[in-house]
Amino acid sequence: MNIVWLVLGVVLVALVASMVYAFFVMQPRLARQVQSSVSVIAEELHGREPLLIVPARCAGVSDSSRAALVGVGSLAVTEHGVVFGAGDPPRSLIIARNRISSAAAENTFGASETKVRKRDAMLVIRWLSANDDESAAAFTVADPGALVAELNPSKADQSGL
Repeated sequence: MNIVWLVLGVVLVALVASMVYAFFVMQPRLARQVQSSVSVIAEELHGREPLLIVPARCAGVSDSSRAALVGVGSLAVTEHGVVFGAGDPPRSLIIARNRISSAAAENTFGASETKVRKRDAMLVIRWLSANDDESAAAFTVADPGALVAELNPSKADQSGL
């Protein structure tokens, strides 16, 4: 019976230690990353106000030269495009709105060797790069549907009705 209590005590101590670590170490670290990403976005926007800004996690990018973007940051939608900023170290991705070919909420992203799968839908943006190659990026956000609606205006909105 003493062994059972010993095992339960060890499990309880491990549970409390992981909660303390998450609350006092991980949460402040993530908050600092999001704060620094907002300052990166502010620099990229040169003081202009975005239409929408949300905390986001870049889950993957199709372009291997932009692999450093994967991580926690903020995603801003402006009238001219989309800006993802990640801090520590500062890095950003700017996508012009007129180059966006599609935005959708999807559960999978990427090629077979670097496929990202999520239970909840991610915002996947596809756009034409400067040399007319299609690039894509996936972002984990709280409500990808709102961003999809913002980036894919309906036909009635485009015709002015």
